[in-house]
Amino acid sequence: MQEKRKTINGDDLLWAMSTLGFDKYVEPLKLYLAKYREAVRGDKPDGGGRAAVVTGGETGTSTSTSTATGTGANTMPGENI
Repeated sequence: MQEKRKTINGDDLLWAMSTLGFDKYVEPLKLYLAKYREAVRGDKPDGGGRAAVVTGGETGTSTSTSTATGTGANTMPGENI
């Protein structure tokens, strides 16, 4: 049975790259994807649209921006959040 999804995610791309023989690139991209997801997950629970930022030992705040679809500015195309 064929899947009828209309959206692909990072794991789908990594699987396809591995299947096509791009194994050299899959492991670094898996690490990047895991770090990206961790960073995105760290931004979500706040709920107030503001996240604490530490730069050079000082704490400040940054405002999260969103597009009309409601996804954050730091999302990758096709990434379901």
